[in-house]
Amino acid sequence: MDGENTTMYRDYIHARSLDSRNHPSRDWVKNLHARIQNGIPLGWRVCGENLFARHTLRYIDLPSFFMVFSIWDENNLCLSWDETVEFAAALGLVTVPLIYYGQWDERYARNLSASMDLSVQEGFVVRIADSFSDGAFRRSIAKFVRKAHAGTAHNWMRQRVERNGLSMLNLAALLLAGAALLHAENYDTATPHDHAAQLAERLKSGAVKLPYDAKNGYLPALLKEFQISISSQVLVFSKTSLQASRISRQAPRAVYFNDDTYVGWVKPSVQFGEVMEITSVDPKVGTIFYSMNQQETATPEIKRHDECLHCHVSPQTEGVPGLFVRSVFPDSEGFAVLTRGSFLSDHRSPLSKRWGGWYVSGTHGGQRHMGNSHLPGRGLSGQLDIEAGANQRDLNAFVNTEPYLSPHSDIVALMVLEHQARAQNLIF
Repeated sequence: MDGENTTMYRDYIHARSLDSRNHPSRDWVKNLHARIQNGIPLGWRVCGENLFARHTLRYIDLPSFFMVFSIWDENNLCLSWDETVEFAAALGLVTVPLIYYGQWDERYARNLSASMDLSVQEGFVVRIADSFSDGAFRRSIAKFVRKAHAGTAHNWMRQRVERNGLSMLNLAALLLAGAALLHAENYDTATPHDHAAQLAERLKSGAVKLPYDAKNGYLPALLKEFQISISSQVLVFSKTSLQASRISRQAPRAVYFNDDTYVGWVKPSVQFGEVMEITSVDPKVGTIFYSMNQQETATPEIKRHDECLHCHVSPQTEGVPGLFVRSVFPDSEGFAVLTRGSFLSDHRSPLSKRWGGWYVSGTHGGQRHMGNSHLPGRGLSGQLDIEAGANQRDLNAFVNTEPYLSPHSDIVALMVLEHQARAQNLIF
């Protein structure tokens, strides 16, 4: 593929070299990285082609502007091709086209190189299907590239950005989110009247004051204003949130909700979690995302955060701004091990695929779920101990619940949450 070699880590992205300067053609892939970075394990890197801008070849029907060609783990081991495809899919990424998969055949490779239209094709790469170490790179990969493939009269980085084209199917998928926002009565510009927006105005005007609790900050007062019951509390320990770095098995995020408002709270360590996450459903505009600083102040503010839409407008939310409940295979630190797969949980899901990365209190008979359990170590091997996590009335064997408003993460509340989230997405 005639693009720009780009590498993504959990906390960093760079093009070709570590000191790459900024360029407009990299904005799209940077936005993509912001959406998926928490799914990349620490020490891993995802390598692919940034195909947003035309270089020397013009593409008109790409499946994506970023296409993965290799993924490396924390031990500098390149994943096998099957593992690469699986992990990329779990991140929602596309891999480069596969031309041939099988035993090495030099005659096939020579015929392929002779038959390629090099006016529209860059070349091809041959790699072993198995995993290999960085030290074995030169013995594991070969590349056939058209003559003068990097030569242009004028370097593409010095020219006006000419965007490549997406296939109609993928273009439709990208436009889905924008169409949904327009349908929702001008999502960006309409004045919202949801409960969070109303409370924000009352706080700003001084019509209401929120008392600050030494143990839980503004959380009790906020739940009271929203009329959210403490019994709705559910606890999630997978690092699948805006505040992923503050969440762990020992410090799960608490979620509280009623019919139209949701509050996410991270317990204090040295200080309170940076913000409380608030999601509120406006009857005309749809689901809107806010945050509120947890530090004590004379005038606390509720601020809208549309950056959340990077993750919260997708096929998982039916293409509209919304919430979804995800079940993952968490490792010992709470990171989602996406090579093991993940599930979207709602009322249609079998119990056996629900609540991976969540704490679950309550009994459920002979059925088993994925909650209250984690994979050993980095999670690349082993299984969830679903028996140990089953039918737990008391969560203190897994986590200290004393800092929370309730000692429970009730199974009924979890079932209501996942059902309600999907129902609201379908409504809008």
